[in-house]
Amino acid sequence: MGLLSDIRSGNRGFDGDGAAAVIFWIVAGAVLGFGVAQAAANPIPERAVNLLTLVGGVLGAVVGFYAALGASLVARVLAIPGLIIGFLIGVAR
Repeated sequence: MGLLSDIRSGNRGFDGDGAAAVIFWIVAGAVLGFGVAQAAANPIPERAVNLLTLVGGVLGAVVGFYAALGASLVARVLAIPGLIIGFLIGVAR
């Protein structure tokens, strides 16, 4: 219900732009999709590997945008990796 209440209320999560969370989840989804394709018992065609990587990236983008823009507890938990990466980028500058 957190996602639906975020949509209805129009509340946004953190004050930051959340770009690090979106990028993290896109990369994580693409890597997971590629890993699923490589873990298959039989070798699968390259087109299928590319498709699974793309699907993983798209699902990662959905999760990342929810983490960046949502105000529920789930969205805040999903945004933690992006906050850590944003912190590390800030420290590195």
